[in-house]
Amino acid sequence: MEFGRELIENENKLKALLSKLNDIPGIVFAVIIRKDGVLPAITPFNLGEDFLANFSSACAGIFGAHIAQHEIMNEPDPEQILAETETSKIFIYDVEESSLLVIKTLPKVNLGLLRLTVKNSLPQIRKLLIERREKIEETEMLLKEKFGIGKDLQSALKHLGGTLGSNRRKEA
Repeated sequence: MEFGRELIENENKLKALLSKLNDIPGIVFAVIIRKDGVLPAITPFNLGEDFLANFSSACAGIFGAHIAQHEIMNEPDPEQILAETETSKIFIYDVEESSLLVIKTLPKVNLGLLRLTVKNSLPQIRKLLIERREKIEETEMLLKEKFGIGKDLQSALKHLGGTLGSNRRKEA
């Protein structure tokens, strides 16, 4: 299935960009999450599904609260949110309509290098995420038209025998 291969290639490109961010000294991890906080998230390494689910939900909630506050105050939406504690910093970037880039750092990270790398990476990340979202939406519509399957791609793939997962195992 060509769709599976395209999505895997897209995800690998996103993981490579995240790995570049993770190479910056002081970065604990960088991850792309959905704005609704629901999995799946994209990360170049395994953070654990429970942690990732809780972390994604919390970051999406923080971002959503800031958006609501800015709407009430009639201010433009934030492009970046920073949460800072004694032990870490969490940067939340609005990447595109359904995704956020979240970066967790140690307290003493090189902010100049981080901001420059993010600034250079965001256009590529945004482009790949838009391509990914459009491909998923296109495929969901085709599945619905062809097989009468609802708009949930994951359940549709399970219904069709997990084709995407099968392709992923064959390529590994």
